[in-house]
Amino acid sequence: MALFEYATVEAGKPAAMTFRWAIVENRLEHPYGRIALENPKSPNTMIDLGITSPEVGVAVAPDGRKLKMILKDDAGVRTEERMVAIEPGQRLVVTW
Repeated sequence: MALFEYATVEAGKPAAMTFRWAIVENRLEHPYGRIALENPKSPNTMIDLGITSPEVGVAVAPDGRKLKMILKDDAGVRTEERMVAIEPGQRLVVTW
């Protein structure tokens, strides 16, 4: 997953950019599951966090609002929807 920030910087002048992010750790087991998290910059647009890494960096909502999280097992039998508050620098461990 990649999120981009854009800035206009005037020549010879200082500029600063702050990244607000956290770590989501996928510990969905028995059954194994996938996590989709709402894009903090685009409400109701979900981002699949994938399954290649158990820990993924995610952007935090700039206004601090809760984000929708959808959990699904591989067979499609178990699904949960949650609203999660994620703080910058936090490690959020997700379990069933």
